[in-house]
Amino acid sequence: MKVKCVKNISEKDSYPVLVLPLNPNMDLSNNNFINSSDWYNTIDSQFVGHSISVGQLYDVYAVFIMNNTVRYLIFDDQSEPKFYSSELFECIDHTLPFDCHLHSFCGKNLNFMIIGQKDFESYGFVADFIGSKEYTILSLIEYRDCLNKWGFS
Repeated sequence: MKVKCVKNISEKDSYPVLVLPLNPNMDLSNNNFINSSDWYNTIDSQFVGHSISVGQLYDVYAVFIMNNTVRYLIFDDQSEPKFYSSELFECIDHTLPFDCHLHSFCGKNLNFMIIGQKDFESYGFVADFIGSKEYTILSLIEYRDCLNKWGFS
């Protein structure tokens, strides 16, 4: 799947940060959450937005659907894999990688779906990825490199 960035900042200044419970068996609280860090702000506030460039094409490695919001997993301009709101992109090619799996998480505090690599079948991996744990980043880099060898991008 390939998308083209059409804007760097959403209509609402910022789409909601992705927040999940750290422990899915407990209610979301100040002590039980993990959140994404995809908003970008330079120290001198010269640039505020996301680390993506308008007009740039990005390969999509996973699709995350939660609360009527779709997010694409791309490697941003800092070469970091992150989920970005689909409202920031125009879809150029709808073809997903050949080995994508559908993972759904439903329960008291969870209701979302990810279409992506097999590692996303584990809630622990999803939460660790949202929290930017190194092993998840390395796994996605390895996945991207493997797909590139097969001519995905």
